[in-house]
Amino acid sequence: MAFVQRILDQVAQQPGRPWLIEIHGTTPLPVRGRTLLQWIGQYRAGLTEAGVAPGDRVALVAPNSAYWVAADLAILAHGAVTVPLYARQARGYLINQLVHADPAFVFLCGSGALTPDDLTRELGALMDKTPPIVELKAWVSGSPSASQGVMPATRPEAVASVNEGDLATIIYTSGTSGEAKGVMLSHGNLDTMLNQVEGALNDLMGGSGHEETIFHYLPLCFAGSRVALLCQLLRNNSISLSTDLSELQQELKAAAPHYFLNVPMLLERMKRSVEEELQRRSKMLFHGYMRALAAYRAEQAGHASLTDTLALRTARRTLFPALKASLGVNLRFLICGSAPLSAETQAWFEMLSVPVYQVYGLTETTAIVSLDDATSALGGTVGKPLPVGECRITSSGELQVRGPHVFRGYFRNPTATAEVFEDGWFKTGDLAAFDEAGRLRIVGRARNLIVPASGHNIAPEPIEEALMAQLRGLENAVVVGDGRPHLAVLLAGSFEAEAAEAALARVNAEVPHYQQIRAYTHVGKSLGEVEGLHTSNQKLRRGAVLAHYKTEIDALYRRHRTNSGVVRVSTGQASRLESIWAWLSRAGRSGKN
Repeated sequence: MAFVQRILDQVAQQPGRPWLIEIHGTTPLPVRGRTLLQWIGQYRAGLTEAGVAPGDRVALVAPNSAYWVAADLAILAHGAVTVPLYARQARGYLINQLVHADPAFVFLCGSGALTPDDLTRELGALMDKTPPIVELKAWVSGSPSASQGVMPATRPEAVASVNEGDLATIIYTSGTSGEAKGVMLSHGNLDTMLNQVEGALNDLMGGSGHEETIFHYLPLCFAGSRVALLCQLLRNNSISLSTDLSELQQELKAAAPHYFLNVPMLLERMKRSVEEELQRRSKMLFHGYMRALAAYRAEQAGHASLTDTLALRTARRTLFPALKASLGVNLRFLICGSAPLSAETQAWFEMLSVPVYQVYGLTETTAIVSLDDATSALGGTVGKPLPVGECRITSSGELQVRGPHVFRGYFRNPTATAEVFEDGWFKTGDLAAFDEAGRLRIVGRARNLIVPASGHNIAPEPIEEALMAQLRGLENAVVVGDGRPHLAVLLAGSFEAEAAEAALARVNAEVPHYQQIRAYTHVGKSLGEVEGLHTSNQKLRRGAVLAHYKTEIDALYRRHRTNSGVVRVSTGQASRLESIWAWLSRAGRSGKN
């Protein structure tokens, strides 16, 4: 509970300061300290009146807002357990999580499609006792910008007394490989991690005490987002909150942050957006950019020519600063986590003098295991493990972790909890290796291993990352081949067939024969366009992808490959081949030739 008391005390000391800033399009809406404390007090009073006791679970179902932050701090200060749920997930997932969590109370910021009455009816059919459900804004008075210095500062009520081992929050995992599980994090887990991240950010920013501008768009119900939010409040920083992801570009310009937390998908889209804008504006400008990009790659590889050097010198004086300014006038660096970031994308931002620091962790490790630092960041690695815990790699290549940041277990799921621990070590399920400098490299997910008919164990992620680096316009690559005679791949993006085949040939030339891709199909511009293939934090659900594209995958293995190269099967061909195969099967059963 130490972190909650620190935050409330700091806010009380600076009541006129805008601690939270909601960004609405290009308009910032500040929430000053006195308003934030007023809301927290009102939420706490409401919880007391509703009979919520310390240790009770309180669900928080809402998109990002200043009200969300106030409610979370109020629940924690009350000694209750916050259960933050992703408001935009499919209704069935949300209902299942609420039933499983069995909260004593629910804060809801719904839309027309989800009201307290609707939720009460749905939960009433599934639960013995339906919890009270209250609209998030119903208990607070005043708008975010109502108090600009008129109200006196509010002294926060003392926080409830808790122990380090007491439960602080239950965060449901994104469910990439099955049903979501409720990760139980204690106050000690959060205190430990916040101290670590606070120190790491001080190192990246060259100390504390100077004001930083932070932007945040990822859902606050995720572990990494929650740690980022609480840590910035502890560091006396204001936080600008995105309120509409469809206006993200405008919001970024309005917030003008020094840094912000990301997932790889956004960074890749930012890069692609810049390149498309250059191409749209001027062929000559785009040609100059491509020449500078090639020169940068040559320099990084250690074989830059004099022409490359001159091209880079010019770009660093003119083009690169302009491109950096288009991303953010104050941008100093970016932090990226949640999924693998391609080395090519990381290098592109570094080319513009915007380093990308990678963070690796799981909800079960209070969001973080390792984090890049400014002196040793290297593309393809995710930094050195935090000094708070221990890491080991087993003989099978799996990364295991133990320490005070590791969770207490899965809520009401002792079987799943027992499965992920081995002699006190948490089994991450990730295949990993350390380089000579002690940096961690994540190779892939142990459960994603593909075992083709040859019997080899193949991690698909390195092959997919190599394809992402080789093929411009590629947004998603999913390698398949479990139990099949060879590997194949589903590709999504905007590219020509010839470019795809050339990229596959280059990747195949660098891997052993059993890891070579023998066939591919182009399944559209983006897997993100298909509902249900990504988790709420944009991790790919491989099982869902395999099920959705079963027809296309089956068709990849009905083709006879020639010795000339990789076979391409289009989506239309896949459907036709499946129909032909079904007809032939029926004909065979009826004795026809």
